[in-house]
Amino acid sequence: MIIEISVGIIAIAFVVLVIYLVVTLRTLTALLVKTNETMTEVKTQLNVYSSDVSGLLHNSKEIIENVKYKVHILDSGFAAIKQTVDAAKEITSSVKQVSSAVAQRIRAKSKQEE
Repeated sequence: MIIEISVGIIAIAFVVLVIYLVVTLRTLTALLVKTNETMTEVKTQLNVYSSDVSGLLHNSKEIIENVKYKVHILDSGFAAIKQTVDAAKEITSSVKQVSSAVAQRIRAKSKQEE
């Protein structure tokens, strides 16, 4: 009789263990389904963001190329301005020399006339 009671208790314990395992497995299955849904949603959002970032990079590259082109144009303009300034300096220097020479001649003539 003790063996039969022991076997009955073991059987009841086994049934309780199986019920607990079934409940645990169902909970785990629900958790895995939810995780799978979340991963699918994240993947979809990642694809959208990836597309946006790709477009942003493309636009950034275009802007950088545009800025490089405009800087090149400005460099050419500044070079032309520098040449103009250098030419103006040379003209000013020449005018100073000519006016100095003319002034010296005028002084020399005025001294001769005195």
